[in-house]
Amino acid sequence: MTATALTPNLRGALWMLASAVGFTAMTTLIKYLGPGYPAALQTFYRQLAGVIILLPLMARDWRGTFYTTRPGILIFRSSAGVLALILSFYAYQELPLADANALSFTRTLWLVPFAGLILREPIGPLRIGAALVGFLGVLIMLRPGADGSGGWLGWPQAAALAAATLAAATVAAVVAAAMEEVEEAQSLK
Repeated sequence: MTATALTPNLRGALWMLASAVGFTAMTTLIKYLGPGYPAALQTFYRQLAGVIILLPLMARDWRGTFYTTRPGILIFRSSAGVLALILSFYAYQELPLADANALSFTRTLWLVPFAGLILREPIGPLRIGAALVGFLGVLIMLRPGADGSGGWLGWPQAAALAAATLAAATVAAVVAAAMEEVEEAQSLK
């Protein structure tokens, strides 16, 4: 079976599988190399690998690659994304992988307040309740004070939560930019 004979759903499933394998390999390497390489250096190498992989696509249209009508959103998204990666790599180095990964999933919980604040979407009581239950689950997972220290969050847990918050903010920024593009296109009709 050739690549052109694959159905779109099968191609999508294969891309998702490749993404999961790649993410697992990346987090395992972060954990394994953690003591010898700072999170910022690991982030640099990860971004460099991404640029190398994308170079053939970027070479097709250099100007189009970096063209934007919204440089502010692009700079915010890039800065927040890099900081989120550094923080998440630090969390992966310092926490058990299961905990760091579970805390990274809180980015979907952060999207609820961002949808209301940034995107001006109506947020009903069910969404708010679901997000609060999710955050309650995070508290249960973190077990504040269960280790007898009386503390709540260590730096690694705070870094994981901050990374998830920044990742959600980048998603909200992309959606806001797309909504502005649609509104502009509709106003031109």
